[in-house]
Amino acid sequence: MEIPPRKQDSAESLSEVWAKKYVENLLQFDSQEDLTQLDRAAVAKLLPENLRSISAQAWTKTELFLADEVRRHGIDYGLVDPWAIAQDVHQVYAKTLAIYADGEKPARLSVEIAQDMGEIRNKYTNQESRLISYISMQFHFTGQLLLKLPLPSAEAAYLADFFKVVDDNLYMPLKRAYDAAAQHDYSSPLLQAVRSLLPHITPIAQVICRNVALANPKAASLNGPLQNEEIQISSVRDVEMFQIYLCVCVLEEGISILQQELFPICMMLYPALQVRWNWVREWCFAWKSSCANAYCQLLLPFFNLI
Repeated sequence: MEIPPRKQDSAESLSEVWAKKYVENLLQFDSQEDLTQLDRAAVAKLLPENLRSISAQAWTKTELFLADEVRRHGIDYGLVDPWAIAQDVHQVYAKTLAIYADGEKPARLSVEIAQDMGEIRNKYTNQESRLISYISMQFHFTGQLLLKLPLPSAEAAYLADFFKVVDDNLYMPLKRAYDAAAQHDYSSPLLQAVRSLLPHITPIAQVICRNVALANPKAASLNGPLQNEEIQISSVRDVEMFQIYLCVCVLEEGISILQQELFPICMMLYPALQVRWNWVREWCFAWKSSCANAYCQLLLPFFNLI
């Protein structure tokens, strides 16, 4: 007698599909001789020693960037607890660096921190959904500043993939997607549609952002032209984020997460970043044009609501 898959297997399978993308991104490093255990040991010692001071610098950058927006949007500034946020940052990055030092891959980190990051997201979004913008910036700036320390170039590039896992789990409601997947049978068409999309989320985002940048050659956000490499990286992350929010809508069969999180966050961040709404519309239309297979068609009713 065949034993049907448990619903919990649905969540595990979704997290595994997502984790595989980090494995694929790392294939380029496998043959590099300068990724040595000696380099890793030195980096694993250097970064934790600087984590406290780096976190303080990241806090200053976050304050300069978002403090006025928090007040302008009428968010209770008392909800922004610098000590609690600093503690969360320190714990997550300490765990990330420990996994890195143990010789693990980013895919392993993705599995290890999903629960922790989901709890951190919930802690802040349950108080005020837009707070996740503040928290995400703090984590992001911490990672950026750590990578500016004197590191072997190959290790810095490798470590950046670990920090991307942290960013992804804050910017994107991955844990909520896993929890929603757990409510579906493994054979659920909606779950299979999401599973079919996940491996392609990053390539889709890369193509969309490159094409939008080419179609707007003079366009620039606060931090530089759309064709700038760093702007392309952040744009890709945003289009990835939109797709994960779409996945949550599909799995929950509703759009509450758009109303509660995505729209308020975009309304707060995009004007500050000088991201134009017509670029966002172009991203959306480009995504819809790329939606071709049968599973993808199941996503369209939810996408149209976006």
